[in-house]
Amino acid sequence: VDYYTVFSELGDALINELDFLAEAQAMRKIDYAISHCTDGSPAERPVTVPLPVGELVSKRVLVMDFVEGVPLNRLQQTLEEKGIEPGSPESKLAGRRILSSLSSAFGRMIFGAGFIHGDPHVRKSALY
Repeated sequence: VDYYTVFSELGDALINELDFLAEAQAMRKIDYAISHCTDGSPAERPVTVPLPVGELVSKRVLVMDFVEGVPLNRLQQTLEEKGIEPGSPESKLAGRRILSSLSSAFGRMIFGAGFIHGDPHVRKSALY
C-alpha cells in the first residue's frame, strides 16, 4: 500500500468535506432535487432538508435551519414511548413509510438530478 497516495487523497477529501460553502451548495442542490419529480415537474418533498442560512455561511461556518425531529437511531425508543411495539403492524407501517420516503428522495436525486448524496448517516437523518 502506498500510504503517501492514500493520505494525500484523504487530505483532499477532508479539505472538501470541511468547505462549508460547498456543503451549503450541496444542501440546496439536494433540496431542489427532492422537490421535483424525475421529469422535472414540481412535487411534494418526501423528506425535509435543513437549508443553510445564506448570510451566516462561510468557508468555515455553516448555520442552517433548525428542524425538529427524531434521530433514526432513537426511532425504536420513540415508537415504544408511543406504545408501538417492534414487529407490530403499526411499527411495520412506519418502517414502510420511512423506506418509501427515503427511496423517493434518493430516486429523485439519482434519476432526476443525476447525483447522489454520498454521506447519509444517522447524524444527518431524522424523522419529522
